[in-house]
Amino acid sequence: MGRWLGWLSQDARQGVRRLRDAPGFAAIVIVTLALGLGASTALFSVVDAVLLRPLPFAQDDSLVMLYASNPDKSIPRFGVSHPDYRDWREQTRSFTDLALGATRSDVLRLILTEGAALAACYAPARRATKVDPLVVMRGD
Repeated sequence: MGRWLGWLSQDARQGVRRLRDAPGFAAIVIVTLALGLGASTALFSVVDAVLLRPLPFAQDDSLVMLYASNPDKSIPRFGVSHPDYRDWREQTRSFTDLALGATRSDVLRLILTEGAALAACYAPARRATKVDPLVVMRGD
């Protein structure tokens, strides 16, 4: 166990030396890592709030899901916009309360958007250093 700790500390020292020799690249690496960590944290927060935690309702067995529809355009059901939700909540007489939620496709859309944002960070980092960041990190 002690042997791999020595290798790890040697690799860490070499990585710090390389970053110290190229401060521009180091700044880009730090910004990219910060953006990646921030995006991951935001994504986990959404997944935790939407999928992992139990619903914050006392009688969750009496929950119903409401949809909007447009029979004129042959759309049997679609999600409710926030203005419609506010109107429904103010005007309801049949329900104790209304809440707005997200579907699995909404969460998937958020994941794909975050992935695109992370991918968008790669090209500017490569252009700014004129080196492929992945090749430099591998030590090729």
